[in-house]
Amino acid sequence: MVQRVNQVVDGGGAELDFNALLDTITQRQVALGIKSTDPTARIGSETASQANARITAGYKAQTKPELTKEGAAAGATIEFVRTGGGGVGEYREVFPIGAPIPTNRTTLSGNVYDQQGNLVSGTGVKTVTTTKATTTNGKTVKSSVKNSDNTTTITYTDGTEETLDASGKPIVKKVDSPLGGDLSNPAFSIVEGILKNYDMKGVADSIAKIRKDYPEIASDDILALLKFDTRYNAPYLERFAGNAELIKKGLPTLSDDSYLKVEKEYENIFKSYDVGSLANRKTYATLIGNSMDAVDVTSRLKIGYDRLKADKNIEKAFREFYPSLSDGDIVAAMLNPKEMLPALERKAAAAEIGGSYLAQGLKTDITSAESLAAYGVTKAGAQAGVRYIAQALPRGQFLSEISKETGVKYTQKTAEDITFKKDVKAQAQEDLLKATEIGRFSGGSGTAGSKSLASQQRAAGLI
Repeated sequence: MVQRVNQVVDGGGAELDFNALLDTITQRQVALGIKSTDPTARIGSETASQANARITAGYKAQTKPELTKEGAAAGATIEFVRTGGGGVGEYREVFPIGAPIPTNRTTLSGNVYDQQGNLVSGTGVKTVTTTKATTTNGKTVKSSVKNSDNTTTITYTDGTEETLDASGKPIVKKVDSPLGGDLSNPAFSIVEGILKNYDMKGVADSIAKIRKDYPEIASDDILALLKFDTRYNAPYLERFAGNAELIKKGLPTLSDDSYLKVEKEYENIFKSYDVGSLANRKTYATLIGNSMDAVDVTSRLKIGYDRLKADKNIEKAFREFYPSLSDGDIVAAMLNPKEMLPALERKAAAAEIGGSYLAQGLKTDITSAESLAAYGVTKAGAQAGVRYIAQALPRGQFLSEISKETGVKYTQKTAEDITFKKDVKAQAQEDLLKATEIGRFSGGSGTAGSKSLASQQRAAGLI
């Protein structure tokens, strides 16, 4: 049957459990005869490894299925895959990790298979070109099969086989050493693919070195060496650099699967705020090393994206007030671990107040803006208040200039104290200027004049 070896991970944030992976490797090794759970076990006169090897050879003598056209286009190959213990297995169409599986696949014989490898139409019979008993390289050829990629697979009577390219030259399969196996071994290639998918090629290489140095080592011991032995742990510490930083600070570290899950949460948050450039291992390590969880990161990005960058005047005020923090991308600056979230909230509030002034053609400074923010002035309150100040300030300054005898100097701060702080003294000064103006134009009338004087005295607190 043409089947696909299921990819163990889909790249969508699945949790990774090193212990489970290493147990899988051990089970595969037992099945492949590389390792026995009981090296002294006998099956008749055979060891367990010898028995497994014999059983495997029997299953490998099965006729291979044809490589489908779609499989060949996707880079798939026909591989012998273990399907149970004791060397049991079968040939399957194996796709590269990450390659999409075609909905339908068609062989040269006209057989059509669905995505799960079930026969949809056709006889299921494979086109096999048998040959007379011939010898090559000292071996007797049992059969040869022309593959859809123009290669030929030759099976010998001793159970071995080789693949020839279009010119008839043997194709040498590239051998790697993932986790103590090679890429021709589906069990090891799948596990290595998992680690590569999580950007852990270096970790895979370390595990391979440990297995080479200690062939019979247990899973827990592999993890101990991988994390704590200086001969092997450099790639691990580099990959989980956030944990290394937590260790320096004497703080609890994240488990491997929790670490990877948090990275995925960060990635999703950054993409949702359109700052994909921040989605990298270095940023993740910084955030984890400073104990910033997804909630903290989201709150910080909301300040930068929703509060500061949403209004050009607010962003301009923020850059003027806090040049060292805003030198670059403001959203990225919000992730500065040296800046605590409450402090960022206060700075954002000050920038919103400063932006309200800029929107009305007025200016303010960081001291005044932070003072108003500390007083509880919100963005909405600042916008409404500054609109009033923009209207009242010119008139108040004019009255102050023509009524110097009052000793009142009307400034922007006077208007701010009246508008935002309901300051009684500032309000009395404004009332005095208004009363003086009224008195100036109604002085000829005794009654009006008296009222004006009374207003002035009342405003000044004299009556």
